[in-house]
Amino acid sequence: MRIALLTLPVEEAGTVHVLGRALAEWQCEMALALGCERILLVAPALTEPALDIQHQAEAGGAKFQIVPHAHRLLGQLKTDDELLILDPALLVRGEAAREMLDTPRRIFVMPETAGESGFERLDRETLWAGAAWLPGAMVERLADLDSDAEPASALLRIAAGLGVRRQHLRDEALDKADWAALHSQQDGLEVGREITTDRLGAAPVSPGDWLAHRLVRQWLVNGQAAGRVGRIAAGAGAVFLGGAIVLLALGYALYSVPLAGLSWFAGTILAHSGKVSGWKRGAMLIVPLASLGALAAALAVILARSWTWTIAGFVIAMVVAWAIEAVRGAGSSGSWLRDGVFLAVVIGVTGALDIAFLGATGLIALAIGAIWTARLRTRS
Repeated sequence: MRIALLTLPVEEAGTVHVLGRALAEWQCEMALALGCERILLVAPALTEPALDIQHQAEAGGAKFQIVPHAHRLLGQLKTDDELLILDPALLVRGEAAREMLDTPRRIFVMPETAGESGFERLDRETLWAGAAWLPGAMVERLADLDSDAEPASALLRIAAGLGVRRQHLRDEALDKADWAALHSQQDGLEVGREITTDRLGAAPVSPGDWLAHRLVRQWLVNGQAAGRVGRIAAGAGAVFLGGAIVLLALGYALYSVPLAGLSWFAGTILAHSGKVSGWKRGAMLIVPLASLGALAAALAVILARSWTWTIAGFVIAMVVAWAIEAVRGAGSSGSWLRDGVFLAVVIGVTGALDIAFLGATGLIALAIGAIWTARLRTRS
């Protein structure tokens, strides 16, 4: 059985957070990804941070146990168990780091090119990388030490003295902040910026998407949890979308447009924060796509005031068809046609001025222009 030993800082104020999550939460996530069936947490009591780890571990299908002192580990592991120990200052994340860690009976050490890593030294030439897999029977040697010894550090020293094999980290993990020593909240903020920039990618071109991207980036680098931002945005998007649908059903199409635009905007915030959280893409796009559908329906209702439903439906079909073609093939040029804020402004303003036909014609013209531009770019 694989078992992980994590450690919480003695003082809660000393806990480093990255994107709103404590380092121990990132470590617990990695331990679960490595198949650990038990999570042992070195902490004096079941505090609120410890409860967060317990909920995370149990949600991932692992058993959880508090370890108040080193001697509590005695008799807890079997000879054939594998124990993962992680330094409390270690941030470890990503597939590359998981692949490197998925090697039993190893003490991971920093590559010679890494310089000072921030973890303790095993000897004059070797810096620990903050992680090790040890045989389960090794914990019984803690009986020779005082009960107030720090378990992870003590086990590391025991393993190093017994000659457990050492393995250097590959440099690519260090380049992406997949593996880093974080000793202060400033370190956490800096790495959070790197992770956010990497996962969010370049800023979009269209106005609503650009603003949602910028807001998410600002919130996350300031320490907000991506999951919390996403959940709030999902709730807001659902409320706005429901309001838009109700107004549509009651015949107030023009008044539904701003609500549909706001729903799309909230859904896009959800999509951007979900990139950082690693949520499934399909689930993140439900609200934005439904909001675009509501905007198309609102435009159809507005057009039907002056024309028959047949003509209005035909115009909407043309708008949607050209927009889909533009979005699929025109990159940033076509992105304006999937921007709910831009569409809401166009539909709302032209609808209020009773020139919705010109708004629909403008959208088709924009789509044709985007497609034509993309094809010219492809030929060149």
